[in-house]
Amino acid sequence: MDQTPQEKILFTPIQITAVNTDPAMYVSYFGPQVYAEVVVDAGGDIEFEHGASSSAEVADDSLGLPIADETTGIIDVSDAEANTYGEIFDYINTKANWQCRLGAVRRADISNDSMLLKAETECVRGTEVSLLRDGDTATQTVTWTMGVRLTANKAFQSPWLESGECVGIDAIQATVTFTVGTGTGYDDGEGALNGCRIIVYAVNDYKGTQRRLYYSPTTLTSNTLKSLTTTDFGGQSLIGNPGEDLLVLVQNSGSTGVPTKLTAPTIFVSGFRVLGGASRPVKEYCLSNM
Repeated sequence: MDQTPQEKILFTPIQITAVNTDPAMYVSYFGPQVYAEVVVDAGGDIEFEHGASSSAEVADDSLGLPIADETTGIIDVSDAEANTYGEIFDYINTKANWQCRLGAVRRADISNDSMLLKAETECVRGTEVSLLRDGDTATQTVTWTMGVRLTANKAFQSPWLESGECVGIDAIQATVTFTVGTGTGYDDGEGALNGCRIIVYAVNDYKGTQRRLYYSPTTLTSNTLKSLTTTDFGGQSLIGNPGEDLLVLVQNSGSTGVPTKLTAPTIFVSGFRVLGGASRPVKEYCLSNM
């Protein structure tokens, strides 16, 4: 189906210009208490607390992983029940008090010790708090990623609703520093990719779906600008289906060649939002929801 908009209203381009600034996930509180907060400890475990005030908060005993410790208010990311982002996402969104959406990660990416330390941070009801990725931690075996997500539908109250809203990408620019990976790279289910490449996925985490829309056919060169436009995308913009996010990752992967983490990034993504085939202004929405 042709989903190209009749008119494009561009949003302010999304950028990453430093390591450890791409969110892994966002959490929001919807529970009964006046005050709530979230913590990411030194090992990457996520702690959820709430209470009558900031001085009276206690562990939220409505959730916790593994299931054997479900009343602790702690998600132990080293446990097999919570060591991927998809598992954490699915679990939190079954709970009444908290909701979650993913950032610059795939559902299958490793969550164990992969988020930056976060001190006690207040979660104002219904307002998202971002939990940042640790760029020193591999997202898969000998695989490092960094990126941004263009969000089609943020509404926690009706995440399964396909409202007809789509997001699209016109251009991507990336400069990163790395030692390239060779040999067999990470296989996301659609074939292994080695070296450092730009990959674009269309994802609907609520339905557990992920598909590649694009990947750069040749590996990037360290500390050298790579620019992609609609010419590289087959002459048209990259557009997801209604309800799908677009996840843009720079990935360095390989079984040999000692691929390294990505540093000194400048990642720039420009695009647009469409609703029912017609465009609408989205500048503020996009900036606050990547």
